[in-house]
Parts: sequence; structure tokens; C-alpha cells
Amino acid sequence: MKKTYIRIFTSLLSLVACIWLFKEAYAGQDLSKVWQDIQNVNLFWVGMVALASMACHTVRTLRWQLLLKAAGKEVAFIKLFASLMAAYFVNQALPRVGELLRPYLLNRSDKISYGTTLGSVIAERLIDTFCLLVLLASCFFLLHHISYHFFEAHIHAPLQGSLGKMPYWKIGAILLGIGMLLYLVMERMHKKEQAKVTEEKPANKIDEFTNESLSGITAVLKVEKKWLFLFYTAFIWTMYFLMTYLWFFSMKETSHLGLKAALLVWAIGNIGRMVPVQGGGAGAYHYLVIQAFLIFGVSASVAGAMALMIHGLQTLIYVLGGSVCLGAYMLLTAKENKQEPNE
Repeated sequence: MKKTYIRIFTSLLSLVACIWLFKEAYAGQDLSKVWQDIQNVNLFWVGMVALASMACHTVRTLRWQLLLKAAGKEVAFIKLFASLMAAYFVNQALPRVGELLRPYLLNRSDKISYGTTLGSVIAERLIDTFCLLVLLASCFFLLHHISYHFFEAHIHAPLQGSLGKMPYWKIGAILLGIGMLLYLVMERMHKKEQAKVTEEKPANKIDEFTNESLSGITAVLKVEKKWLFLFYTAFIWTMYFLMTYLWFFSMKETSHLGLKAALLVWAIGNIGRMVPVQGGGAGAYHYLVIQAFLIFGVSASVAGAMALMIHGLQTLIYVLGGSVCLGAYMLLTAKENKQEPNE
């Protein structure tokens, strides 16, 4: 019961933060002008972005299939694709929870242990986090003058204003304290769960789950087609970039901006998406992307329109595609489970 209340509270807090950030992003703007700019978008490029997005999710599914195969699990592509899209859908409402849905769905359909699937998801996330950090570092190295001023004006200064003149060592001490408190809470919960499992079941399920998770994580080292795995990863991140860059050609006011501008907008947008609020960093993403466009002389209304369209199309794909995939997955697996006893 306590866990339910905690989830409700954190979700509501996240929603409030999302609304506040969104309000800040469009404060002082003429929303009718923003809407007018959106109506002038070239739909051909919208279609190209949608194709890049679907290509990205398709190849990400193929990469995940390689990981699971290395862990000794063969799963049909369509099931993996549907569970991936369903996870995207759930993440829009409950950040990060979608990653826990994927193990549940594969256990439901193919009886694959939660630990193995979760381990493969963690391995995916670790690889993508490493790629993201490398690409962000490269971007800020190439555009160090612009990126430095951007972070100073829109990230460092606001944080400093919120925290006052507090020395960095105090901020570090506070973060360390919070980290230690979270660790103690997690450790306590872990011990309680372990005690509960030990009482209910003689077998040590926690050790079994840990071993399965490690098997899923280390599967990346056992992938047979390593070059294909690397190609998939490079392709995925190229598509992620194109899902921002191709939007530039959809409006006359941004079509002249080059790769450097796109790289900065993409990098800043990724930072916005990291904020754990509903809609994949909605609000934070819009604010940062608008500020990034303004650096290159784009008007506020066009910048606002671009932020809405880049984020909005992806959200629409996740919500529509993900909800359909989740519904179809649950119906099909329910039918399969009913047929099994008769076979």
C-alpha cells in the first residue's frame, strides 16, 4: 500500500514539474503565432522524420534480439518490437517504468525470466548511455564557445540563483547525503524483500534473479555478430540525430541552419529528455530547445513551433503506436495462454 502511495505522489510531483516547465518554456510567447508557424510546416519532412523514427525502433528491436539470443533466448521480432513500443508508451506517463514492462511482457508470452530480460534491458541502457555521453562530449568540444555560454546562461545561472551563493562543497555534501539516504532505504527494502522470500520459499529466489540479471547484462560480451551489433548501435544513434536534423528542412526559417546548429539542438534536447517528468522530459525539453534555437537567430515563435513539433511527433508515435502494440500484445498472448492447455 505504501508503495502505491509513493508512486502516486511521485507521479503527481512529476506532473506538476512538467506543467511548470512547459509554462516557463512558452512564457511571454504569442501562442497563436506559434500555431501559425506549425501550420506552415512542410509535411514531406514530417514524413521523413517519422520514417527515421520507425527505422530507429526497428533496428533497436533487432539489436535487442541479438542480446537475448546471446543470453540463450529466442524471441520473435514482432513480440520484441511490440514490447519495446509498449514500454515507450508507458514511459510517457510513468518515466522509466516502461523498462520494467518489457520483462513482464516477455515472461507473459515466452516464459522468459524477469532477470534475464531486465539484464538485457540494463545492458542496452548502459551501452546507449555511454554512446550518449561520448556524443554529448564531442558536441560540446566542437561547439565549446556556444555550449559554454548556453550552459552558463540557462543551466548554471538558474541553479545558482535557486541555490543562492552556496559553495559547491555544500551542494556536493547535500547530494552525497541524499545518495546515502537513498542507499539506506534501498538496502532496507532489499533486506525486507529477502527475508520475505526466504520465509515464503526455501529456494533463494533473490540469488536466482541476480544471476539471471547478470546473465542478461553480460550477454553483450557473448554476442556472436559483434560487428552487426556495433552497426545497429551506430545506425540507432544516427537515426536519433536525424529525428532532429530533418526537422530543420521543414521550415524556411530553419532550413539554412547547418549540422553544427542541429548537433547543438539535438544535444541540448537530449539533456532535456533526461529530466524525469511525464512525456519524455516535456517542458524541460521545450525550454532548452527553444533557447538553443534562439542562439542561431531563429524567432521565438518558430523556435517554440520547432520544439513542439520535434517532441510532439515522437510523443504521438509513442502514444499511438505504443498503445496499439500493448493492446495487441496482451490480447494475442492471452489467446496463446488459453490455447496451451489444449495442445
